[in-house]
Amino acid sequence: MLITLYSAKGGQGTSVTAAALALEIAKSSTTNLYDMADGDLAPILGIPSNADGVSEVTPALTLTTLHQDLSPNNHADSVIFGSDVRVVDAGLIPNHAARHVLDESDHRLLVIRGCYLALRKATASDIKPTGIILISEPQRSLGLRDIEDVLGVPVIGTIPFAPAVSRTVDAGLFPMRMPPSMQVPIKNIAWHLTSIPAVSVEEKRQSVKPKTMMHWRSESN
Repeated sequence: MLITLYSAKGGQGTSVTAAALALEIAKSSTTNLYDMADGDLAPILGIPSNADGVSEVTPALTLTTLHQDLSPNNHADSVIFGSDVRVVDAGLIPNHAARHVLDESDHRLLVIRGCYLALRKATASDIKPTGIILISEPQRSLGLRDIEDVLGVPVIGTIPFAPAVSRTVDAGLFPMRMPPSMQVPIKNIAWHLTSIPAVSVEEKRQSVKPKTMMHWRSESN
């Protein structure tokens, strides 16, 4: 199973969410976590980045950082044709290899906050996610139903924004002391992803244009 997380705008929490999801799935299945974004996963997990880009996080979880100087084709092939469960942090989809992996994924998960600018960029994208992970924040005007309505895709999990997560990452303790505010929703998301059938090749390639923000705003009035 290939699960890729990405975002339409920086600062949405994609890397931390990918790390948390991989840690949870690795409790029951051998899991490979790939960093195809900006190399933040190693410090988030509190481990050094090895010269070959491969690090053991737990006995059942391996992190591979795919360096930008390697062949893009090797990047994609090593992920797409890998074994076991593969979780990919594609970030802002920085290159063709990341986009190829995203297109071939069984689950394409958009990580997004209730942010108008992020939602606007997501609607302009030609990528159709299979699910959304919402990072909820108090005082935001946009909520779960707004995002589902605009993008036409279900929110499969909501993770409340919590300063405790940042403090745990800063202390290098995230794998051992993931705050309950994140651990509980991540457990539910992992169960959801590993309990439903993989996406068919035809479904992976199917593209449905989401609503425009103008369309959504006119319906809301």
